[in-house]
Parts: sequence; C-alpha cells; structure tokens
Amino acid sequence: MPHRATAVLPKRSIPSHDREKPALDVHPLVAEVASLPAGEVYTRLRSRPEGLSEAEAAARLMAEGPNVLQRDGHVGVLPRFAKALANPLVVLLSVLATVSLTTGDGRAA
Repeated sequence: MPHRATAVLPKRSIPSHDREKPALDVHPLVAEVASLPAGEVYTRLRSRPEGLSEAEAAARLMAEGPNVLQRDGHVGVLPRFAKALANPLVVLLSVLATVSLTTGDGRAA
C-alpha cells in the first residue's frame, strides 16, 4: 500500500500565490482616461494643459468637493491590540504568566 502525503495544516494558513489579490478601488473615470492620449484626456476631464482658471476651480470645488484621496481601511494600534487581547490563547498565556509571577516562579512567566 503506497504512502499518501496528507496535509498537516489547514489550507487557509498556507499562503497561496495563485489566489487573486483584491483589486484597487479605482474611479471608473480614471480607468477610462488611463489609456487615452493626452489631448483626449483634457477633453474628457474638461481641462487644458495650462489648468483651470480660478473661477472654474472654485465652481468645481463647489460641485465636486475637495480633491483628496480616500482614506484606506488602516486599523490603528489600539484596535489591533484590543483584538489581540480578545484571543483566547493570549488570555490563557496572560493568566498563566500572572499565576507564575504571583507564586514566585519567574522563570515560568
């Protein structure tokens, strides 16, 4: 009977290079003008090489809002720390370290 290799780890814990990466969230207009020649980009964006006048820029600011990048979903240090503390293994190890320190066994902590 030939020996069959079996998986030891669950499939999700092994990084997969063939998995599709999440796509960037790009505005459809950006995707559309990315392949156009410069002259057509100016036409499509209602602009020109020398830029907009003060009046045009003010009107667009009122109509479209400020030209800022959207914030990513970056999670701060405190929420990540709180999530780590909610892990049962972390709680168990913390309790065991506290008991070891309380009983005077600093090496086990």
